[in-house]
Amino acid sequence: MKHILISWIGGNDLNSLNSEQQGPILTALQAQSFDQLELLYNYPKSSVQPYLQHIKNITSATVSAYEEKLTSPIDFGDIYTAANNHLQSLFFDGNNQVSILLSPGTPAMQAVWILLGKTRYPVVFYQSSLEQGLQKVEIPFDISAEFLPELAVNTDRQLTHIASGQVSVN
Repeated sequence: MKHILISWIGGNDLNSLNSEQQGPILTALQAQSFDQLELLYNYPKSSVQPYLQHIKNITSATVSAYEEKLTSPIDFGDIYTAANNHLQSLFFDGNNQVSILLSPGTPAMQAVWILLGKTRYPVVFYQSSLEQGLQKVEIPFDISAEFLPELAVNTDRQLTHIASGQVSVN
């Protein structure tokens, strides 16, 4: 079983290269061992490459980074699509323990992680801060995903199929 950490790269992470303070991702990597690190970003690649090289130099984890073209870093739809696609790929083989680092990114990015982690994917949440380091986060509520667009599309197809009379009768 692989222990995977997935996170957005945030401004504090990028700024940590020119500062004595560590960003959230570096804090997490120093406190916990991960086999794989999956990083999403919407900054220019030229801004992210030095940071990625630094991360690769300090961890034994496999580091993968994905540029996501977001309309805006607060566009819930784009964020949801990117985050869901990556989580879906991590859970495809069913043999991964996935953790999400909530601290980097915008509040919209954090909200989408929580929604996906509480409704669709069995993840462990972490947050990090300068004052308290890395902490496991227990989200103290459940969320019911009563409407997911993918389910509605599948249901519509099923209803169309039934209505067309192509249903086998036993």
